[in-house]
Amino acid sequence: MNEGPRFVHRIDGDDGITFVNRDWLDFAAANDASHLTEKTVLGRCLWEFISDETTVHLYQALAKQVRDTLVAVEVPYRCDAPGTTRGMRMKISPRLDNGLEFASVIETLVDREPVQILSALIFRTEEHLRMCSWCKAVHTEDGWQATEKAVDTLGLFRTPRLPAITHAICESCRGQLERDILRL
Repeated sequence: MNEGPRFVHRIDGDDGITFVNRDWLDFAAANDASHLTEKTVLGRCLWEFISDETTVHLYQALAKQVRDTLVAVEVPYRCDAPGTTRGMRMKISPRLDNGLEFASVIETLVDREPVQILSALIFRTEEHLRMCSWCKAVHTEDGWQATEKAVDTLGLFRTPRLPAITHAICESCRGQLERDILRL
C-alpha cells in the first residue's frame, strides 16, 4: 500500500467495531461525516453502516475468506467527494482474535467540477438513487452510468431537491469482486 494517510478500522470476531485511527476520524470529519466519532461507531456492528444488502454480502464474503484462510486481501474501490474522485485500495487483514483490520489508502486523487449529488450536506427527497459503492456509477433506466452522466440523464439539477443515495454494487464491479474472491 502507498505512503500517506492510512484510514484504519478494526472489528472483532462478532463484527463489532473496536478501533478507528486518527486518520479515519479526520477523513470522516473532512468529508461531511463528523457525526462518525469513536463514541458513535465503537461497539456497533460494521454492517449497520452499509445500506445495500448486496454490498454487505460481498464484504461479509471477503471477511469470511480472510478469516478462513488467514490471508489478507486487497480490494480497489472509489470514495468520491463532490469535487474529487478518489481511487482507493483497502487491505483486509486477519487479527489474532478472529477480528479483522481494514486499512485504506488513496491511490489516485483527481479534482473535478463539483457534483452536488455526492454532498452529504444537501436536503434530500424521500426517493432513493442507487450508486455503486465501488465505482460510483449511478443506476438509471438506461443502466449504470458515470455519476456526471447520470446527473444529466436524470435531470437532477432541474429538480428543487435531490434524492437520497443508497449504495449498491453494479454488475461489473460485482462480477470483478466475485472473481477476486474465487481466485483466493
